[in-house]
Amino acid sequence: MLALMRTKSDYIEDLAEAIGALPCELTVEQAGAVLDLLLKRDAERPSVYKETIRAIGMLAPKLAAGQAAAAYNYIAKRLDNVSGLEELVPTVEALAFKLTTQQAEEILAIARYGLANSQDDIISKKWAVVIDTILQMRSGPDHLVGVSSVLKFPTAAGDPSDVLLAGLRRRFTDAPDENSGIRKTITWMQGRLPEVDLGSRPVRPLHHDQNALK
Repeated sequence: MLALMRTKSDYIEDLAEAIGALPCELTVEQAGAVLDLLLKRDAERPSVYKETIRAIGMLAPKLAAGQAAAAYNYIAKRLDNVSGLEELVPTVEALAFKLTTQQAEEILAIARYGLANSQDDIISKKWAVVIDTILQMRSGPDHLVGVSSVLKFPTAAGDPSDVLLAGLRRRFTDAPDENSGIRKTITWMQGRLPEVDLGSRPVRPLHHDQNALK
């Protein structure tokens, strides 16, 4: 595969499928070498970024810390491009547990801003998936507070709220079931953690400057 990547100019379109068949066979060193070549070729052909994102998601389980950081930098700087969210969401999910605390917080800030300002229901749901992915990595109390702050966004109504509430049910065995309705879930959240605030006005997140990401 590495030889093919070094010689073919159009390999990126097919690379995600090839990696999908091989991830368990790749060593950490091989995954890192693939990533390095992938990012180099993408810099030469930025129009194929969606394929690059998908391939990174396939590589994520095998990436070492430094390699995951390079993958993160690539992903984070493209999260503003909503046309690529179809590929970005599963890649963020695959990469999430390789992120440092700071990197996870930066992804969360980008996703919160994206959801708060979304004007498309499908895009809003995808942002909610990213938010849920990162909140699952936080402590239980932080997860509850994070969900409560997002539920207040007008753009979180409908599917995004369903995604976030489903995330609570996956994590907390005593959370109300999906037929209980959001009001019962809010009551449960406040009973579990009095700091949960759903009564105050939502605070619109500030735009996160991707150019400042290291």
